[in-house]
Amino acid sequence: MTKSEEINLPFIETLKRSFNYVLCSPRLLLGSISIGLVAFIYEIFSGFPILCSLGVQICEENTTQSLSNLIIVLVSVAIIINYCRGIILKSSFDFRSLSFMRRIVLYILAAIGLYFAILLLGGGAAAIISAVFYLFKYKAISEVFSLIFLAMMMFAAIILSPIFVLFAGIAVDDKSLSLKEVFRITKGNRNKIFWGQTIMMLPCGSLMILLSVLSAYTGAESYIAKLLYCIILLLISFVDSCFKASFFAHIYQYFTFYRNKPASKSKKEQE
Repeated sequence: MTKSEEINLPFIETLKRSFNYVLCSPRLLLGSISIGLVAFIYEIFSGFPILCSLGVQICEENTTQSLSNLIIVLVSVAIIINYCRGIILKSSFDFRSLSFMRRIVLYILAAIGLYFAILLLGGGAAAIISAVFYLFKYKAISEVFSLIFLAMMMFAAIILSPIFVLFAGIAVDDKSLSLKEVFRITKGNRNKIFWGQTIMMLPCGSLMILLSVLSAYTGAESYIAKLLYCIILLLISFVDSCFKASFFAHIYQYFTFYRNKPASKSKKEQE
């Protein structure tokens, strides 16, 4: 791909489309988060372990809390997959087929791979920089190591951000979209992809912070209060998954359209 062929992702327009799709498509939103009922039922019968994340109740790490986290992750992935398919393929919701289970597994494996790749790249870079500072006897290395580590982790996340496009590809069974192809078609857009995804997470992330502050002041002693906090927390989490999926789907559509456009032109010229 030459410099002139590089695609320029319209950053603001993509964000607008991604937010608007979630806010203006209630049927897709409600249908996607309907599987969240599984997590809600578990929370009710296990004493609301999700509230441990807010500090509403004192918790010890145990099987119940670990299972709660696992269920929420699985439900979030299921929402992202179905939401991406709803935008890109206009398909109906699928939470039971073998194809759906396969997509879940592939998505989780890709997400785990991305996590460890960021950790390896960012952590390795932070270690090298810290070692250089140490060799030059920089006295405050222990105080700034955490800042170096965070900066390098962010740098690694930006470098690997094109994998977000692959997530949508997994959701729609796009076998032609390899890891190499993803990095090729998104060349020059890594910052836009990373910061776009970060902005998509801000609304629900801010609500989570506000909910944590509110719970710290009000507490949740009664069953009704715990139930209410649980419902709000789950809704915020699952709507956040829809925002992520909307962004994944829109950047996938944009980049794959560009990738396929030259082939379409050649075909027309031949005809």
